[in-house]
Amino acid sequence: MSLYLERITSIQSSWQRGFPSMTDSPPKPHLKRFFGPESVALVGATEDLSRFAGRVLMRMRNFGYKGRVYPVNPRFQRVHDLKCYGSVRDLPEPVDHVGIVVPADRVMGILEDCAANRTRFATVYTGGFAESGTPDGKRMQADLVSFARGAGMRVMGPNCNGMISFVDGFAMTTSATIAGPRKSPGNIGVVSQSGGAGQTNVMWRAQELGLGISYQVSCGNSADLNILDFMRFMIDDPATDVIMVLAEHIPEGERLFEVAHHAAEKEKPIVMVKLGRTEAGSQAAASHTGAMAGSDAICDAALRQCGIIRVDDCNELAEVAMLLRTKRWPKGTRAGATTISGGNGVLLVDLGASVGISWPEYGDETKARLSGILPKLATTGNPTDVTNAVIGKPDIFRKCIETIAEDERVDVVIPIFTMSQSSDVRQAADAARVAKKPVVVLWTGACNDDPAFTQKTLIEGGIPVYRNTLSCLKAVRAAMRYGEYLDRRRQTMAPVRLSDIKKQSARELLKREKGILTERVSKKLLAEYGFP
Repeated sequence: MSLYLERITSIQSSWQRGFPSMTDSPPKPHLKRFFGPESVALVGATEDLSRFAGRVLMRMRNFGYKGRVYPVNPRFQRVHDLKCYGSVRDLPEPVDHVGIVVPADRVMGILEDCAANRTRFATVYTGGFAESGTPDGKRMQADLVSFARGAGMRVMGPNCNGMISFVDGFAMTTSATIAGPRKSPGNIGVVSQSGGAGQTNVMWRAQELGLGISYQVSCGNSADLNILDFMRFMIDDPATDVIMVLAEHIPEGERLFEVAHHAAEKEKPIVMVKLGRTEAGSQAAASHTGAMAGSDAICDAALRQCGIIRVDDCNELAEVAMLLRTKRWPKGTRAGATTISGGNGVLLVDLGASVGISWPEYGDETKARLSGILPKLATTGNPTDVTNAVIGKPDIFRKCIETIAEDERVDVVIPIFTMSQSSDVRQAADAARVAKKPVVVLWTGACNDDPAFTQKTLIEGGIPVYRNTLSCLKAVRAAMRYGEYLDRRRQTMAPVRLSDIKKQSARELLKREKGILTERVSKKLLAEYGFP
């Protein structure tokens, strides 16, 4: 176990006093029926759309769920056109997934009913548990976990806003982000503890860009099922190739590494915004989902060590995932570019250098081929200023991009467009689809001959397209780092553990210490791991 991981585990133990130990968590759950149940019940169901449960049921039906739906509420005989049951115990069959919208002090009784029904999964939307910070709230959450695990049932929540499966056509949430016609599924998953931020800032805004989502989950307090369970499911699920994570806290430090390594084995990148960088942010996370964020420096190092791409804001999640979903990441940090705007080319180079991207001189063969393609006033430097003489000319943009992509000195190609004709941009898209290296389109303007042809058109077609130079370059650099990580991982033999490591002594030392380690304690800890 790494030093970072030991420290995460130690810090985590101080977060969870009064909670069941997550180191004794049950085996990896099979979540297919959680996301795609054949039958579902909603406790607290109502037709009243001013009520939370009323909106959950409305969203589920409008989303087009085709399975069997059982409203549960002793106050009603029918809800909409569905028979309503007085209790989960009265249902005609064991159901795959039960949503629970009742006051906190009634949740345990409903879970007992679910266990009697042999329910597989339950989602508890109700708040007032550990996030309240009260002894009663913490006790109720601990009791919830203990009961669920004893009953063999898995629970999401409490204090959450549910989930959405575009793959299975099932949603159990109040979120207005899924209003209207159901969007087609894509290959990007979304995992968060927060409902509003995860469903709006991450999922909905990614869809507005043109990206397709496979699954979205907002697991709230994560008392039982947590973000690692859902990440693991998406890694194993064939519908998902990239996972976007908005994390207020990361549970189970050792398991984080296991999940991340499993993702790397399958070459499924994980992109994460980790909240709680500051003390104020950590306190906000504690009051939101009852979780402490922990040391940000340790978290940052741990994520980097296990190949998880950390970004700063939600828009970057989608911008990085847009490129990574193509499953073609650069092999190095060298980029080539084409442009009809000299200023945009200079901006690209300046900002690229600031994030660690280099702009090599093309090889002689590449220069010669470009000279044969371009008009006389064009340059064969990098970036390649093709001049406005090529606008509207068939195949020139495509041939330039393909030629640069074949240069062994280049790892990624970035064609720049401003106010452009659709035929020119389509040439870049055609080149991107067949190139063996990533082609990333930077389109800062619009289409001047077909207003309906936009950046979103290309993104929906699988092409990574960016409107802002720095956003484009940061996404490219993140993809480069991921490619570098995979290369190192392939080339590095399995580490050999030294025989004289005093693992138990190191753990006991960490348990005794609080906060940031002093220099003396740090040296002692290193010595326990065999470092002089």
